[in-house]
Amino acid sequence: KMMSGDPSYNSQELFEVLLPPTEYFTTWDPYTSSPPLNRLEKQTPPAIAKSRKLVHRDKDWHSSSHVWLLDPCARKILLQKRSIHKDTFPGRWDISAAGHVTFGNSPRITALQEVEEELGIVIADDRLEFAFCIPAAMADLGGCNCYEYVYFVIYDSTTKSNKKNYEMRLNAGEVDAVKWIDLEEFEKSLANGDEMVVPRAPDYAPLFFAKASSLIKTREFSMDK
Repeated sequence: KMMSGDPSYNSQELFEVLLPPTEYFTTWDPYTSSPPLNRLEKQTPPAIAKSRKLVHRDKDWHSSSHVWLLDPCARKILLQKRSIHKDTFPGRWDISAAGHVTFGNSPRITALQEVEEELGIVIADDRLEFAFCIPAAMADLGGCNCYEYVYFVIYDSTTKSNKKNYEMRLNAGEVDAVKWIDLEEFEKSLANGDEMVVPRAPDYAPLFFAKASSLIKTREFSMDK
């Protein structure tokens, strides 16, 4: 349904309708496998554009981009509190920044745009690290059916210049607040089904926390040199 109080909501915004995932496609990790081109890049029949309102109504598969700001030194992740006017999961704590991929756009460009639009931060392309893509069937759980492209951005809390560059200017129409939370605490919240946190697909959390841990270890290794 449409929440008229959300200024960012455009029911006529166009999304590309994608084929549902096959039983053989559960995730795409770029470090261990090739992209599932038959499902995500090459569409048969040709690409179909459909309005946001109809895509959500019909539970069509489409794409979204997730960007997580990670502070490896503090072992914290940034969460945003979704606006109470959002059409899905209003008022809950969620991804640092995220958004649907509009027709003709790419997940990576969408990721960069959403960070700037929601948090007021301009991220250089080389600071955006792709982690994985996962098909999330969430339409019957209050969300939508999306191929979720997940990215990380490293925030170094020990560097003053980094803090200045990442000074946030929240989009009041989409984000009510942000907070840094310990990774362990966030992991427990997801595992326990915390009603104040947006739920994720079953395979999302293991991949997410494995990647976050890997990035933390890489940071620690570089600091030890």
